Amino acid sequence: MIEARHSKMDLADLSTQRVDESSSWAVSYSDLITLLLCFFILFFAIFSQKQAQEMDRKTKEAMTIAEEKIKAASQPKTIGLMAQEINEKFAKLENVYSLVYQLPGIETVKNRDHFLIVFSDGNFFDAGSYDLNVFGQYRMALVLERLLPYANQLFIEIQGHSDNSPVTHKYENFKTNIELSALRAIGVYNYFLQFGFPEESMSIAGYSYHRPIVDDKDDEETILQRNRRITFRVEAK
Repeated sequence: MIEARHSKMDLADLSTQRVDESSSWAVSYSDLITLLLCFFILFFAIFSQKQAQEMDRKTKEAMTIAEEKIKAASQPKTIGLMAQEINEKFAKLENVYSLVYQLPGIETVKNRDHFLIVFSDGNFFDAGSYDLNVFGQYRMALVLERLLPYANQLFIEIQGHSDNSPVTHKYENFKTNIELSALRAIGVYNYFLQFGFPEESMSIAGYSYHRPIVDDKDDEETILQRNRRITFRVEAK
């Protein structure tokens, strides 16, 4: 009987010990989860703080750069800097000018900040048309192939001119000579655009008969033909 009682007590003690060990293990696991959670919160806080500091640093750097640019832009250019920019533009123009001034069938006029290419030939367009004919395309192609490699460095105003003979007496498609001259300039513009010359590097103007070529040595018909022309005003960006 005594031994049986001892056995029952031993089993009770063992059961109590197992419950205690299980509770101890549960407490330890809970502590571990708590520590990990605290670690992640701490890590996130440190990371967020560093990220905020880095963003603040970059913002300050961007503001400093912007302020320096605004300050530089507001200051007047020195004479030396202006002269340097002019000389750089002149060098670009001189290089391009050397490629075109000896081309057949054109006249060139060189100035300090630009040069002119004058196509004084009225056969570029068929009668009553503002699209370049085959001969006009050929002549324009000679110039285009020399200007195209420098297209992003240049700005070209394509100028259309006409003679002083009213177009209303000849063609019903055009109301005035200035309309005809502008449309023919657009015809050249579209031709250049077709072969990849940048749109932002060109503009057009129609001058009608207001800028004639005067040459007393030529007869009247020759003067009229010379006035029906396309002119390029080329300058460096």
